[in-house]
Amino acid sequence: MHKQNKDYWASEILLQSSVFHILFIFIVVLLSYSNTFRVPFIFDDIPNIAENPVIRDVSNFLRVDSLKANRYIGNLSFAINYRLGGFDVVGYHIVNLVIHMVNGLLVYLLVVYSFRTPWLRGSKFNTKVAGLFSALLFVSHPLQTQAVTYIVQRYASLATLFYLLSLVMYLRWRAGSGKLKVFWYILSVVSAVLAMKTKEIAFTLPVVIVLYEFLFFDGKVGKRILYTLPHIMTMLIIPISLLGINRPLGEIIGNVDKATMVAKEMSRLEYLFTEFRVIMTYLRLIILPIKQNLDYDYPVYHSFFEIEVVGSFIVLICLFLVGLYFIRISRGGRRELRLVGFGIIWFFITLSVESSFIPIPDVIYEHRMYLPMVGVVLCVVAGGYILQDMMSQKAVVTAVLTVAVIALSATTYARNNVWRDELTLWTDVVNKSPEKARVYNNLGQVYTKKGMFDKAIESFKTSIRLRPNHPLAYYNLGNTYMLLGDIDRAIKEYNIAIRIKPNYLEAHTNLGIAYKRIGRLKDAINEYLIVLRLRPDFAVAHYNLANAYLAAGEKEKAIRHYRIAITLNPSLKNWNLNVQ
Repeated sequence: MHKQNKDYWASEILLQSSVFHILFIFIVVLLSYSNTFRVPFIFDDIPNIAENPVIRDVSNFLRVDSLKANRYIGNLSFAINYRLGGFDVVGYHIVNLVIHMVNGLLVYLLVVYSFRTPWLRGSKFNTKVAGLFSALLFVSHPLQTQAVTYIVQRYASLATLFYLLSLVMYLRWRAGSGKLKVFWYILSVVSAVLAMKTKEIAFTLPVVIVLYEFLFFDGKVGKRILYTLPHIMTMLIIPISLLGINRPLGEIIGNVDKATMVAKEMSRLEYLFTEFRVIMTYLRLIILPIKQNLDYDYPVYHSFFEIEVVGSFIVLICLFLVGLYFIRISRGGRRELRLVGFGIIWFFITLSVESSFIPIPDVIYEHRMYLPMVGVVLCVVAGGYILQDMMSQKAVVTAVLTVAVIALSATTYARNNVWRDELTLWTDVVNKSPEKARVYNNLGQVYTKKGMFDKAIESFKTSIRLRPNHPLAYYNLGNTYMLLGDIDRAIKEYNIAIRIKPNYLEAHTNLGIAYKRIGRLKDAINEYLIVLRLRPDFAVAHYNLANAYLAAGEKEKAIRHYRIAITLNPSLKNWNLNVQ
């Protein structure tokens, strides 16, 4: 009897204890991502964090005009990271993991609170267990690694945090009572604002809240519209934030630095047709997360009538209609089917910003699935328990989901091993995208950093062979020759880069340095003057120009530019300038 009581209480803790469930979610995150704390800055981390002067001073975010910037909250979080720990990557990864843990908790609460709504109240489901497995699938799936391990994609995970918090607080307010009820509503609206100021994917949040209100709650239509009106008004934030930004919308949404873009010109329709195929790839990665890749070499589809596009469109339309069908038939029978249908519709709505008709230079990135994954886990878990109930097979789905979480966690850990340093990551990418120029350029940069110059030169030349008009590869090849002391070859590569991209500031700068090293002072001075025409406030260019003038015997011009350099950057005083 005593043993039976112990087994009973152990079972109750496992099935009903929210504290245990939350702790378990956090443990799974820690185990799955325990090998990521030293993953270095990679790819878009460099321009957005390591080389971004804005984040180096939190006071930049305290000015009123700074509030107008898009992604204000995401960049502020990087500035706080820098303020606390500089460029020590451990601090950035800790924040990303905490965000991922909180998102797991919010998925858990979303499911638990959903079963307290008028539509699902009284369900036979063990709602906390359903919430637990929804959260565990969300945090353990390897498709989420890019949004967590890749530091700069905090934009996606942090926007998801505020997105989920806004919806969960809305549910808390709508289904709750008591003194704190108004507080939950205010917190929901504030979270919506924060989501909009973190990343553009939050634009769909008001649509999801309106959909949820009309699917799971009841009441007069006028009042329900009024409830959601403040959230709908937050949709104005993103267009207002983007006004005055002189870059294409697709580039802004895609968060791709100009230097790393894929040179693919696409019309809106071509991008849409390609995204039909991309979404099918996302679905494949959900079911079978193998051959994951940071930088896919993905074809662009130009016609709707290509067989791959038509086939993908038919599958996606059928899936969308299945979602609508489940919502419809939930009226007459299994009310939990509405949650399955809602999960399917969530998937399509939350993907719409990045996978519709706004052309983004890179057509596919795994971090774009981070928010849509919420809909996937809702659909899988609710659908699984409905099937279990229909078959009268107790604990079958729980056992299957447990095995799935263990397998996914192990796969996530293995995927994170690929991210452990730049060489392992870009070697993996090159193996999976062997015909893509950009990945060889990036691998070459890694080889250069490690002093493996022969391999670096080989990688840059492969990049150039695959994409002869790639100025960045010529520039990096020139830099490698400079490090080897082969100035003539460096000059040749810099000139090719400039011929392709005449306003290439960095290439002009390094070409000037190369000319000065071999005594071609007039050519060096000319290059520095070009740099200053492109960027008059570039202190180092003034310093380099002063050095060239001094070497050419033009002391007065040298002194003038030394003074300008010090005015623009007072720290240059420490460079032992002989300025009188």
